[in-house]
Amino acid sequence: PHGPTVLADGTLLYLGKEFLSPGGCEEKAVIAAYVSKDHGYTWERRGLCKKPDALSWDHFHEPHVIELADGSLLGMIRGQGEGVPHGFSIYMTRSTDGGAHWSLWRCLGISGSPPHLLRHSSGAIICTFGRREVPFGEFAIVSHDNGETWEEEYCIDGRAKDGDLGYPASAELPDGSIVTVYYQKYYDAEADRYDSKPSILCTRWKLNS
Repeated sequence: PHGPTVLADGTLLYLGKEFLSPGGCEEKAVIAAYVSKDHGYTWERRGLCKKPDALSWDHFHEPHVIELADGSLLGMIRGQGEGVPHGFSIYMTRSTDGGAHWSLWRCLGISGSPPHLLRHSSGAIICTFGRREVPFGEFAIVSHDNGETWEEEYCIDGRAKDGDLGYPASAELPDGSIVTVYYQKYYDAEADRYDSKPSILCTRWKLNS
């Protein structure tokens, strides 16, 4: 849902879910990397991801990818269904050759998805997601070692009424703060009530110094 990533050399890279896999493919509905070198007019598959053997491709959807400072790629994938922690979690993969080959996925074990990645000017990697079980809301995990460990968790908006929420996407503002946009039922504090239907909301926040 978050679209392609612009790499340092100008290539567009899209880590996505194939709904109509090309003819001759041995596996269908895969997570794969596609690239475009002509600003999105044409695309070609660069590499296929390797899912855990115990789960099917039906468990995985809505990936996102960023390029790290060293030129490697960090990808996150939504996992859902039986056999996935919390029934709804995030899996991580890496590529060191521009998306041609990907590491075997590692589940982060957190409750929430789908992921959106942001490389902050401080060097921190921020992954935002929606949590659809108690405590409901929009959350972020932060890594200071390019995704090796995720030791910090932030609650961006914990005022959610239920699990009808999510899809946060974040951008860094000029002062280093972050704005995260998502959908969720708005809570009117003055009236002490929730809207009956979700809205598009945003929260501006900062990393701990």
